[in-house]
Amino acid sequence: MRITQVSTSTLISCLFISLIACAPQAAFSTAFTIIKTKKGWVVGSDSRRVSQDGKSGMSCKIRFKNGVVLIVWGPEWDGPPDLRKISQRYLDEEKGTAKGRSDELEKFIISDATFLQNTGSHRFGWAFIDMQGAFGYEHELDGSFKGINYSNASHSIYGTYCLGTASNRYLKTHLESGQPPDVDLATSLTRSALQAQADSPDSQGMVGAPFSIVLVSRSGIKWLDQDSCQASLVFQH
Repeated sequence: MRITQVSTSTLISCLFISLIACAPQAAFSTAFTIIKTKKGWVVGSDSRRVSQDGKSGMSCKIRFKNGVVLIVWGPEWDGPPDLRKISQRYLDEEKGTAKGRSDELEKFIISDATFLQNTGSHRFGWAFIDMQGAFGYEHELDGSFKGINYSNASHSIYGTYCLGTASNRYLKTHLESGQPPDVDLATSLTRSALQAQADSPDSQGMVGAPFSIVLVSRSGIKWLDQDSCQASLVFQH
């Protein structure tokens, strides 16, 4: 199995992956942004969930515990394997870095022949985020895994795990090189970038508000905008 590692050394980092939105039950085409600020990382995600028959609903796509944020994307299969439940086990571990958790999850999945057989050629993936950056993997259509590795050397990440790049274009226009923005500015940019992606024809209605935003800092993780992640929704993935 081929594993390709993606890393960054530039100040502004971009990540684009197209997710084929076909699933037995529901598709999670996810748009999210990660911006390094003076206090830590501002992480934002959309909340739209689209079923196979075209009906849309809402689901919290940001989870966090033990100082680590987790975002998972891809189809929701009708039955096992359930990547959201599997990844939750690694988020629940009391100790470990974002990178370590991501690597352990990847090892588990590539060793599970049944999981890979059932997921077939679907694209899916995950990103764990802590103060060191964002680390994850995406399962490609050819069966390989592409590594995601964005460290503190990066200024920002703006990924659209769906069908377009509108959020990237917005942040490229409004984020300046040099010193990281403050939290308030990063939060405002996050909302606007995610809305730009939701409004883009490229997203085909599969990305949408409300948006969830958290701050990952040395003092912990806190909500900046919890509209789509109220208590009853936090673990509905």
